[in-house]
This record gives sequence, C-alpha cells and structure tokens, in this order.
Amino acid sequence: MVASLLLLAGCSSTNRADGVLSPSGRDASTEEGQDPQGSSPIDNGRGGAGGSQSEGNGTRTNLPGRDPGNLLGDGTSGVGGGRVLDGTPFCAPTTCEDRGAVCGTISDGCGGVMVCGTCEGGRICHAASHTCTELTDLCENAGLECGATVDACGAPIACGTCGGGEVCNATTGTCGPCQPRTCEDVEGACGEIPDGCGATLTCDSCGDGEACDAIVKHCLPCEPTTCEEAAVECGTISDGCGATLDCDEELGGCGDGLACVSNRCRPESLPLECDLQMANCGEISHSCSGEAVDCGVCPQGEICQANRCEVCVPSTCDELELECGSGDDGCGGTLNCGNCPRIDEEGNRLVCHNHQCCTPQSCPEGACGEIADGCGGTLSCGSCPATESGQEQVCGLVTANVCTPCTRRTCDPGACGRVSGGDGCGGSLNCGSCPQDDVGEGERNVCNRSANVCEPCTLTKTTCDAGECGRIRDGCGGRIDCGGCVDGEVCGLVSANVCTPCTPTKTSCDDDDCGMISDGCAGYIDCGGCTGGKQCGLVTANVCSVCTPQACSSDKECGTTSNGCGGTADCGTCEDAGDVCIANQCCKPKTCNDPGVGCDATDDGCGGPLDCSCQTGLVCDASGGCCSPKTCMDVCMDGDYDGDDGCGNDLQCSDCSAPPQ
Repeated sequence: MVASLLLLAGCSSTNRADGVLSPSGRDASTEEGQDPQGSSPIDNGRGGAGGSQSEGNGTRTNLPGRDPGNLLGDGTSGVGGGRVLDGTPFCAPTTCEDRGAVCGTISDGCGGVMVCGTCEGGRICHAASHTCTELTDLCENAGLECGATVDACGAPIACGTCGGGEVCNATTGTCGPCQPRTCEDVEGACGEIPDGCGATLTCDSCGDGEACDAIVKHCLPCEPTTCEEAAVECGTISDGCGATLDCDEELGGCGDGLACVSNRCRPESLPLECDLQMANCGEISHSCSGEAVDCGVCPQGEICQANRCEVCVPSTCDELELECGSGDDGCGGTLNCGNCPRIDEEGNRLVCHNHQCCTPQSCPEGACGEIADGCGGTLSCGSCPATESGQEQVCGLVTANVCTPCTRRTCDPGACGRVSGGDGCGGSLNCGSCPQDDVGEGERNVCNRSANVCEPCTLTKTTCDAGECGRIRDGCGGRIDCGGCVDGEVCGLVSANVCTPCTPTKTSCDDDDCGMISDGCAGYIDCGGCTGGKQCGLVTANVCSVCTPQACSSDKECGTTSNGCGGTADCGTCEDAGDVCIANQCCKPKTCNDPGVGCDATDDGCGGPLDCSCQTGLVCDASGGCCSPKTCMDVCMDGDYDGDDGCGNDLQCSDCSAPPQ
C-alpha cells in the first residue's frame, strides 16, 4: 500500500541496485535538456549532494556535470526554461519561494534540487504543496479515516485504525466490514491460505504426482529442486514439492552491504531522502524531519565529495615529491615512500624529515644549550665553561645558544625587594623585606620598590572602631583584623568594613527553585538540583526548566559542541585523511613541501609546530628559501671583502692576505 501511495504523492522510491550509471555516477537516462519539471529529481543510481535549511529557505544542489550557469532548456516550459542573454544559453533555476515551498525537496527545473527547510512542532510537510500542515488536517483533506498517506519525503504517515471489527479499505482509506474471501475467489488455490480477515482457509488438495507449492499455493507437478539448481542466491524458495528451502542457510546469504532482492543479492537501497537530495554517500539532514540520514559509503576507488562519490586516482610518492616516510595519497589511503639511506655519498648520516632525506647538523663551535639539528631533532650542546680568567659564562644571556661572560650582582646593604634586572646573569635577585626593629611608635618600615630601599611609613590606622569588621588597611601596606559581626548583622552590606543589621529576604525554596540562592544578607539557601529531566538555570537563574538538546549546526564540521543542555553534541570527524579538527572546522596542516611554505615557517596553519629549517651549511634568507652563503675563502682571491654573503647577511674578510687555515 505504501508503494502505491508513494506514486500517488508524486514521490518515487529509488533502488540503487536497479540503476544503470554512467562513469560519473549520473543516470544514463538523465542527460542535459531532459529534466522534466515536477518529476523526481533523480531516477536511479547515485545523485549529488544536498542539505537542509530552516523553514522557507532553500539550498540548491546540481546534478553531476551540470553547470547552473550554462544549461539549455526547452525555451517554453516557464520555470527552468532556456533563455539566451548575449548569445549565451542558460537555465534560470526556480527557488523555494517561487514555488511557495517551505519544506521538503523540490526540483529547481535545471537539473538540480532545492532543499526548502523542515517543519517544526510536529507538523507534516504536505507532499503536493510542500507546506507544513497538522497531521489531522493532512488526513482529513485527503479524505482518509484510516490507513496511511505519505509526506513530501515519501515517509508513510498513519491516519488511524478501524475499530469494532471493521477493516481499512486500502484503496479508499475508509473503514468498513471485512469481507472474507473463499477458496473459489482464488482460482486454483490449494492448501492453507489466509481469508483476508484474520482466519485461515483450507482449500483443495492436489492430485497424484502434484504438490501444493508452498510459495504460490497452486498445484504443480512435484519436481524437487535445490537453491543451486534454481540459480538463486538468497532468501526462501519452494522446494518444488510442497515445502520451502532456506537458501540463506544453504548458500550463506548475502554479504555486508548487500540485500536480498527477488532471491538475488543486490547492493542495499539508499534511503529515499538520499535520492531526493541526490546524495549517495556521507550524512545529510532530512529535508522533512531535520534528522541525520546515512547515505552510505563509496566503493573502493572512489571518495565522498559533498555527499557524492567521485572516482579518485591515488597520487604516488614521485608525484608528491616524497622521498621517505608515509603520506596521504589523496584518496583516503596511505603512501609508504620507504626509508632514507643510512649515509649519503659524502658519508653524512641521513634521516627522514618532512618526507625528505635530511642530514642533521652538528653543534657549531662554541654553541651551548639545545638547538635544532635542521631535521626535526634537537642537539644538546652542553653548558658554558668559565673563561680563562675564571669568569662565569651564561648560555643565551645576549645571543641564543652563545656563551657570554657575566659578573653576578649582590644586594647592597639595606636593600629590599626584588631588584629590577636581576643578578645580571639571567637570574633573579631578591633582597628580602625591611626590618621593623628600629621604627618609632605608629610607624612601619616599607620597601620603596622602585629604589629597593627601606623607608619609614606612618600608620593611618592602628585600632578598630566600634562596628567595624573584616580586614582594614593600615596605610603602610598592612591590614588590621577587626573580626566579624554579631548575629543579625552583615559586614560590608551598606559600607565597606562596617556591620549593618539585615533581615533575610528569602528563607525557603519555592517550587522549581534550584542551586544556591542568596538570602539577601550575604548568606545562601541550598535548593538542591532538578528532577524529571529539568535543568537548573537554563532559562532563568536558579529555576528548573526543561531542555531539548540541540544537534550540531551546519557550520560545525567536526569535534563536539554544546547541545544547549549542559551536554555535548558530536559533530563527527573530518573526512579527508590527515585533516585535524580546530574549533569545529577541518584544517589540513601545511607541510614543508607545500607551495608558499619556507624555511622560516614555524606553524602548520592548524595550531601545530612546523620545522622547515635548512640543512647543514645553508641559511634561511628573507624570502624563506634555503641559501648557501659565501665564505671568505670564496671572496678572498679578490682582496679584502666587506659586503653581502649572498643570503642577505654581512660578510667581512679583513685579512685575505693570510693563507687559509
């Protein structure tokens, strides 16, 4: 009955297994210029991507291979017909607003579809008008008192049942008495068959040499068969002599992703909503209910792009210029590009860094601390020795990873506080607090922090006045403790550090109160938590209310986000291998091999570190490229040199007459 109602409602159910697809996934029968207005937006096979928006707004999806700005219609059909501007044919797609549609999916007249929104508050999307209506109105307007109709997305909508022994007429949708059939009504019937009203009929038996077929209930010559002989793949069939055969048990049934259709294993059908939105992979939002719909996965060799499977040709290591390690082949797979040789032709050790074979640097002469080796590793160049005269040296005091002599400072007599500039060797210098043994009455020594010297300070407050409370400043950086207030008084209610009489404004919890509520006198009443699925403070502070968790919004691609009820909504993971989720958006990290990424790069664009430093002997120039600098040996043949080293740095060679060491 549902199948017939689907046809009556102008919606069609698509079985992917029955479609004949072109290599791009488009139905071979749906070619340019053959988009009949009002028809289902796709007949068989895989379609394109779709989406869902709020009620009344539209999102357009094109058929694969169609350019919405260059489609030629018939020139006469009105909406979606072809017109010519400046000699260029194009198709003007209709919109949800043009059709008065506020929900469901409609054809745009140009080979695509428009998703017009969803209905709220339990309303149903009308199959014909694509407007939101109440369930009772939908059934009454269709003249149905029982049975089912369908919404704009082909989902069956129940219109009630019959009572008092009556049954529903599937054709008229009305209730009436059940008229049981007889064996004579079913020509050639044998064995036991239902009478259509809940009872069982026992019809004629078969003659010699015949058997009542267990499936069709007709007398047929007894000819035993097997699942293999019947050339079926799954399901239940007649054994040819009155019994049945379970071919799932005998043959093993259909594998994953396959369904038994007419005793043949076929790919499982996509949900109707996927066909309506021309999607054949990934997850979409139902255009009538807003719920998530799984449109399956792509077969091997294809990837899901905008909810449509597309053929993908994996890249190779050579094409991506990857010398070593593993990488993304662009089709969801992983490339294994091997290992680097242990040493290069010059005997230098090699390691794999950013998919390139790299020679790690060694510590430069005089270097200290930890530095990058240029290949993603770290070199430990040790600490600084004392100078020949015994003076202490500190690493990185002036220049990173370079030892610099220094003399540590000490506190002057009478100094106090933390000294600006520290000890002069990278450490801090704290000269302590001021002594209080030589101050006069009503005074205290305090530290002048800008000069690091102790100075006398006259206290502005030494005792507590009547009615004062709490800790009160003494005018010299200290405080005096004046204690609390007596019962019925609150400290600081009107004036700071003064006790004031207070009468609580709230002494008990009202219905639906929750959490800690102020009593108006600096105290709190604990009203506990909420019950019955309610949450505290969702709408009004300290009041219990019901919350409906929200799903991820369409602008969230991955990760988790708040569901508005104190919990989280799962927004899924990134589809492309190697992508990372940053603030609910999928981000593809940069690599040192990407265009525009130089040796000065420190960030992969997705919040992670990126080390693209140059190999030993090269420096990073201002353009971000690795440059081989000139040395004095390169320029001394022309005399003393004072100029550029070819990489943007100064080079001075003042003693070119001496032989090179």
